Amino acid sequence: HYKKSKLDVPQWIIDYKKNEIKESCLFGEHLLAKYPNNPIALVKNPQTAIYGTFYFGFPESDKHMLFLAEENLNNLNNLNYKKCSVLAGRTVVLYPDISIDSKSFELWKKRALEFQKNIPNSSFVVSECLEEKATEEDRVNKLSLIDHIIKEK
Repeated sequence: HYKKSKLDVPQWIIDYKKNEIKESCLFGEHLLAKYPNNPIALVKNPQTAIYGTFYFGFPESDKHMLFLAEENLNNLNNLNYKKCSVLAGRTVVLYPDISIDSKSFELWKKRALEFQKNIPNSSFVVSECLEEKATEEDRVNKLSLIDHIIKEK
């Protein structure tokens, strides 16, 4: 993008590209400090997190969920202990996208159990609501939480 625009590449990008390991954080992670008592809704992509916030409400009270996302939860290496350790002390509900043969649900459930054991004072659960309501067409289309809500409305 910078080369096409004939702009100088910022130094932080040059420095980041030199790193052997490239780390990312959860989308919305910067909001954890602002909302220290809210439960967490963890979804696959930022778009679902944004729509979830608008649909279910902003985390103005401790009862509203704070939506966070990991852009590629189908690759469970991206959803790892290091990234999720910032959720210590939180109640976290994972909302996997619907998949054929419930593969995503089972993978997320396995990872949630690992986090539950290894992240102190936390609760990780996988919501079954999408899995229970999913049609075969929903599975083929790999609907997300927001896709399902829009479909129901």
